[in-house]
Amino acid sequence: YLDALFTLRSTTVGTLGNNQISGIGFDGNNYTSDVAIAVIGRSNVTIHDCDFNNFIDSPAVFHGTSYEYYREPTTYCVGNKFYDNTVFNCSTNNSNFQGLWFSGQDGFEVYNCDFQNLKGGTSGDAISSKTNKRWYIHDNIINRLPYQPGYWNFAVEIRWNYGECRYYNNQVTGCSDFCWNYSVGYAYSIDVYNNTFGHSLASSSTVWNLGIDFEADNYNLIVRNNTFKNLACGILYSISFTSSPIKLDGLLLHNNLFDNIGSPTNLSGYYEACLYVQPERNDHTVKNLHVINNTFKQAAYSKGCITLGGQGTQTDIRLRNNIISGFTTAPVTFTKTNSGMLTIDTLTITHNNFYNNANSDNVLLTSITPTNYTTNNIIKTDPLFVSLTNYNLQNSSPCKSAGINLGYGLNIGAY
Repeated sequence: YLDALFTLRSTTVGTLGNNQISGIGFDGNNYTSDVAIAVIGRSNVTIHDCDFNNFIDSPAVFHGTSYEYYREPTTYCVGNKFYDNTVFNCSTNNSNFQGLWFSGQDGFEVYNCDFQNLKGGTSGDAISSKTNKRWYIHDNIINRLPYQPGYWNFAVEIRWNYGECRYYNNQVTGCSDFCWNYSVGYAYSIDVYNNTFGHSLASSSTVWNLGIDFEADNYNLIVRNNTFKNLACGILYSISFTSSPIKLDGLLLHNNLFDNIGSPTNLSGYYEACLYVQPERNDHTVKNLHVINNTFKQAAYSKGCITLGGQGTQTDIRLRNNIISGFTTAPVTFTKTNSGMLTIDTLTITHNNFYNNANSDNVLLTSITPTNYTTNNIIKTDPLFVSLTNYNLQNSSPCKSAGINLGYGLNIGAY
């Protein structure tokens, strides 16, 4: 980052810079320049209304104090913003700081930007970071080409987050990857809402395009009011880091639409489902997984809708007020994988509409018998959507006022 064209640097972390950079076009001279702007140790810096084109690594980097493990800085940089900018092909997959980079920031904000990463597999992240809290990424277009075998397909890769982060009103193609998310005294670690994840073409799910990947430790996540469309996998909880026990403690998934999730081809070795949570070790823990008032609609093909189980200890899993329709698998599956250990205690599946799925619309339990398992009020008739593309309910729908009031209305489904 010391190779930046502009460098704003303070030796004392958090020093108020009160700087603005705006109205400038930056050109990386056909990927011969690394970074356009570097902001190091400084607060209150805004970069806005600029164009960035063809840099190797990044349009801008904002560096505070950061760590590659669980540790918060003593002092954060504050008040830094990146907004109303266009960024074209300013990231490479083997760079240390890919795309717009921020670290050691409290309240960092990215909005009204257009990020286009169109170099194919060699593109890096549009936005990446580590060691931050209370960041806000919203109202952006974040686009990269569909997945290419042999390359990660991350649009954003945000790691080591420490509470009250928000990701909203974005239009995203490419995977949004959130790793090591801790609430640290806040009500949530990350709140993901009102985004569109996916591609305009149904054929984009013929390769492993993924909506959201939550990796490693995750606490108090919220995913609400989003649309996931034309993806091989909607939401994946992946381990990736197995040198110590990993925990998912708190994922509230409500009022989301999953439309056309799956692949017509055999993507052997890849995860395919609307929601895929299958930890891979006996010492992994899943608890407080609540899937409430969502609509899962399969238009053409599927490899799974809600795929749970795996290994480890799992408690308080609730699937309520959801519509699951048209899947070639059971609407919900729990499977113990490999030769490991799996226990599930307090599993609640009630007030759902399961229609036209495999396994006679029944939950499939393989090599697992949950304790304290409650299931009732399952409707197995047509939910009667308004149309093939409008998933609101007709007035005569059996899902109207048929749910249990959990704070999101009495209808079953997302709407």
